[in-house]
Amino acid sequence: MRWKRQITILMAALSILALVMIAVPVAFGQSTANSVSSLPSLVEVYWQSSKSVVIPGITNLVILDPDIAKVETSYDTIQFFGVERGETIALGYIGDKPVSIRIRVVARPVIFPSPAMLRRQAELAHGLVGSTVQLFNSNGNTTVSLLSNMAWSQLAGNNGRLDVTAQTEDNNYAAGHTFNIRNGSVYYHNPGLDLHALDYSVSLTNNDPIYHMSPYIGSDVIQLRGAAVTLRRGDNQYMFFGGTTIPFFYLTFASTRDIGGFSFLHKQSDKLSLFTTSSYIDTPTDFLGLSGKRENEFMQTGGFTYALDKHWMLQGTGGGGSHGGMGRGEVDYVGKGLSFFAAGSKSSTLFPLNQLFSLFSSNTSVKSGLSLRSGEHFTESLYYQHSITDAFNNIIHPGSSDYLSPVVIYRITRAQDLMFTYTYSHNTGGFANQASTGNRFDTNWRYQLAPQMSNDAELIIGSVQDPLQLNSEDEFTLRDSFSFPVKGGNMLAAFQHTRRNPSLVQKINSELGLLSPALQAVFLADPAAFIANNNVPPEVRALLDAQVPFDTSVFASGQFHLGRKLFLSPNFSLARGSSGTSATWTPFVGYNLIYELTPTLRLNSGLSNVWTFNDHTHAAQRTTLFSFGFQKSFSVMPASLLIGHHGGRIIEGRVFRDTNVNGTFNAGERGYQGIRVELENGDAALTDELGRFRFNNVDGGEHMVSLSLTQFPAAVRMTTRNEAQVDLIRQRIAIVDFGIVDFARLMGNVFNDQRFQGKRQVDSKGISDVHLILDDGKRPRTIVAVGGGDFEVDDVPPGDYKLTVDASTLPANYTVLADTFQIHVAPVSTVIQNIPLRAVRSIAGRVFLKAMIDPNAPPADPGKLKIGGMPSGTVRTQRGGQGGKIGQAGGQVTHGVQQGPGGAGQGTEYNLVPLSGIQLSAGFGNVKTDENGNFLLRDLPAGELNVTIVPVKPVPADMKVPSGVVRLPADPIQVQGATIVISNPDLVPYLLDSDHTKTLPINRKDAPEPAAKATPAVPSPAVPPGTAPAAPAAQPAGAEISAPAPQPETGRKMVSRGAPLGTLGISEQRTVGDLTLKTAACLLKHDCDGLQHSIRSAAASGDSH
Repeated sequence: MRWKRQITILMAALSILALVMIAVPVAFGQSTANSVSSLPSLVEVYWQSSKSVVIPGITNLVILDPDIAKVETSYDTIQFFGVERGETIALGYIGDKPVSIRIRVVARPVIFPSPAMLRRQAELAHGLVGSTVQLFNSNGNTTVSLLSNMAWSQLAGNNGRLDVTAQTEDNNYAAGHTFNIRNGSVYYHNPGLDLHALDYSVSLTNNDPIYHMSPYIGSDVIQLRGAAVTLRRGDNQYMFFGGTTIPFFYLTFASTRDIGGFSFLHKQSDKLSLFTTSSYIDTPTDFLGLSGKRENEFMQTGGFTYALDKHWMLQGTGGGGSHGGMGRGEVDYVGKGLSFFAAGSKSSTLFPLNQLFSLFSSNTSVKSGLSLRSGEHFTESLYYQHSITDAFNNIIHPGSSDYLSPVVIYRITRAQDLMFTYTYSHNTGGFANQASTGNRFDTNWRYQLAPQMSNDAELIIGSVQDPLQLNSEDEFTLRDSFSFPVKGGNMLAAFQHTRRNPSLVQKINSELGLLSPALQAVFLADPAAFIANNNVPPEVRALLDAQVPFDTSVFASGQFHLGRKLFLSPNFSLARGSSGTSATWTPFVGYNLIYELTPTLRLNSGLSNVWTFNDHTHAAQRTTLFSFGFQKSFSVMPASLLIGHHGGRIIEGRVFRDTNVNGTFNAGERGYQGIRVELENGDAALTDELGRFRFNNVDGGEHMVSLSLTQFPAAVRMTTRNEAQVDLIRQRIAIVDFGIVDFARLMGNVFNDQRFQGKRQVDSKGISDVHLILDDGKRPRTIVAVGGGDFEVDDVPPGDYKLTVDASTLPANYTVLADTFQIHVAPVSTVIQNIPLRAVRSIAGRVFLKAMIDPNAPPADPGKLKIGGMPSGTVRTQRGGQGGKIGQAGGQVTHGVQQGPGGAGQGTEYNLVPLSGIQLSAGFGNVKTDENGNFLLRDLPAGELNVTIVPVKPVPADMKVPSGVVRLPADPIQVQGATIVISNPDLVPYLLDSDHTKTLPINRKDAPEPAAKATPAVPSPAVPPGTAPAAPAAQPAGAEISAPAPQPETGRKMVSRGAPLGTLGISEQRTVGDLTLKTAACLLKHDCDGLQHSIRSAAASGDSH
């Protein structure tokens, strides 16, 4: 029983295996068929983008033009990459079936929001409110502050906008303020009016928005907390402003400056603008305003801005006030690869501008800068400044300063650049009555290793001297940062080492506790005078001189997406610092957390922990900052807050005949009278004689304007939509035009029909300047094909037309197969008619028979058609479907040695005999050689062309008719002097009828020995030895395709011998050929058994030679 069970299992397994063997090929065939049937014929890829297509089973995929597209294949997916705009073809296999896919690389479409969406978005009011609570704890002391911010933006009135921003702070700091506006702004703008409240910026010289020509020139713009009004009327602008400088010192108003004034700007022309400003200034008498005394100042400035052209610009400013005057000039040049500026200024020490910005700034200065892009990889810049400072109240010593900074940026690759900066500074005078010089070198290297991976390194060595010699210091800094992606986010790691030697003023300011309270007060009142008068105790000076602080730190931070709504940004740093007398360690750990509760509501939280370890106290000091808060954004329609007139609105427009079919009304296009235009509520208006219509007293809001085409007596089409939506919420007048077309259009392309297919292909080249005549039997119209061969004519009435090509305007060596086209134009239609032209391509030459003189010499490769005299690279021969060697140059007779495989030895002689009556096939026609073997192939298409000899009778199965392939260009070409050589005489009876074969020579064994002089068998068609056959014209340069065969020895006589080919029967010819081949095999391969067998067979049949 057991063995029966095993047999049953075995039979079942064999049955399953058989089913699998049957099913797999069937399934594979079905899969292949399904894959081929689902193959896309066209794949469109966006330029500089990719597209994946699922095509199972495709292999060996090749792109014909890799400059247009590239491809990558996986198991069942193909990814196409668009490199350049254009079209190409991908070839591949699915199973054993070849397939092709057209690939078109197109520009990515620009997606524009609809006008209605843009209007709705602009009409909405957008706001943001947020609040954050900060808890600060240090050494057990805790303070709380509340930071609140808000922003609001909305449309206001006709073409107006209102923007409001503010940030406030509430805190319980000791000696602080319970409530403080950190910053705030209320700004209203329309084309003719600007209103500012709270914080804003104003220039005390020129309030032209574009007057800043160079970022290096000192600005006269100051921030005020107050109000300003700007009116614009034509070419004039008037501005009234007033306010106080925003307090920075201890949140007190004692040191603020009160400013009020008037500014006027006149635009004289597109190149010239004039400006003037009058200012009233109230300032404290001392720098910090601690004395409480103030004084009034007045200042008047004016100037001009003149643009010489689009590259050069000049500006001059001058003014005077209660404490002296000022003058300033500037010239700028901005070009494609070069920008340059030069400026100079001079003012009195107590000029009001100097009191507002810096009482210690220089009185005279000259500045110049240059930026140059000298090549693809190099960008250079140079900045220079020379300043002169006058003495002031025994506080500032007279002196000068020079500042020079050249910069070189070297772009190594697209992802890597290097920047070198050198800074030279030299100062005399100022707060310290001594000279100082600084030299500083900065190097920065950036390397973008990958799209989200980069490295930045920076090295700083040297010092920069402060003109007032307060903040001068020597510095050595080395820092490097590396950012890289990680799963769910990215990270940043950084390292920095810094060593500084600051000025004595900075050292005392950082170690103020080393001084007694009395000395601290003196130092704070005048730091520079404190140092200059040697008020520093010797022991304190020695201690400070020994301090050369340095610090080394490492830093790491990250940004991670924890799901779709939670964002975490942890950070860590560790710093070690030393002042030269003590060292500290400072680790830092913190995070920032954002949770998106809704798309418009975010909750945030943050924590920072800093520990400081000092080697003197041997104790750790911890500082913690914890914060939490929210941020809410919103958008609403503030209809009740809109400012402006809300009366009746107007909708107007016209219905016009769009002659140029561009969808826009142009001057000269006539209107349609009596056309009914309707609103969505049923209101209607009729167009006047110019096609205009108008709706008055329309309510505010959105409206639909429509036009019905059924009211036109004849067929029409529209170049615009027949319904238009207008928005009268903001605007009072809406314009809607409707374009109508009641005529047809004819368009097309004149192209080079390379392959004589009559249809334009992807690679078809357009031909311009060809004239076409469109005739309806009444009035002919001339159309000219423009660049690319395109032509188009509008305003064509319906009817039947003849479109004729003017042959006199065709380019040289071009013809047209049909010069007249019958065209029917339907009403309001677009008719496309392409015009194919044919380039004249022809090949002229001769056909020869290679007649061997040696009876034992076998014929050359019988399946190879030798074509000579063709331009280089246009010919290849075929032998039974395989490539062969190319023949000799056209017009050249080869008499000499026959070499190559099958050759009978060295020194074989032959004649080239012209063949008359040979039929050749190429392209779409056949030709026959004349009595001298001449032929002319005309009307040839471009591309690979098969040239074949057409036999007059069936060829035996063991013989093959030779053929060759030539490649012709798309442009016209006339090849002359081509040569076709037939080397197998056995083919001749099948290629010619009996009338053409009677006089042809053939090798015979019993022919006489060579004579002293060559005697051709047939004087008329034969070519004498050593003489080139006549060619119809000189062959083109480069016609010699292959190396020429060895030429006959000098003085050697060539003899033609043998009987006419027609005197031998077919069996005799085959016997001769068989003996020739066997003889060659005996001589070359030492295989003579076949030769002996052939001789015995020939003797037995009576054909022994």
